[in-house]
Amino acid sequence: GRLQRNKGVDILVQALNRIAHRHDIELVVVGEGPEEPRIRSLIAGARVRFVSRITEPQLFDLYGRVDALTFACFNAGQPTVIMEAMARERPIIASDIDGVPPMVHADNGFLVNPGDIAGLAEAMECFLALPEAERRRMGEVSRRRVQEKFTWKTAALQTLRVFEDVVAQRGRGEAGTRS
Repeated sequence: GRLQRNKGVDILVQALNRIAHRHDIELVVVGEGPEEPRIRSLIAGARVRFVSRITEPQLFDLYGRVDALTFACFNAGQPTVIMEAMARERPIIASDIDGVPPMVHADNGFLVNPGDIAGLAEAMECFLALPEAERRRMGEVSRRRVQEKFTWKTAALQTLRVFEDVVAQRGRGEAGTRS
């Protein structure tokens, strides 16, 4: 991805700085862009690794090696990165924005207010305090949710239902009339 201000990576680094002295944790930032020098300048005690270019297979491998996906973005429709991490059985810590709440609930992650450094740090600490079995269970919930609600087949069926509803309403004279 692109490292731009709206991605919230600066917020993520600042949150990690707050808890780094209490946890053995590394943040892996995937992407490059105009915000990278500023983000690097914010690192104070946190371990942060930047991966500028990555292939899709490498990205899916990375999802499988991280404990959780943390997404601090300020705006996004329905973030693909969250769905991809969920498919790899990862718990999610994310900004409570746009299309995120249908994907992330208390059973598979944490939602925080966008830009809330303290709230993000607290959510990360709550996650890190969970037993390994609970983290695995959250990851399993993530995978089930993405398989049940966020596949192309599910999207196609939902779209088909909308069309069927419109046709049924028109048949009953409930929808607008054609000119």
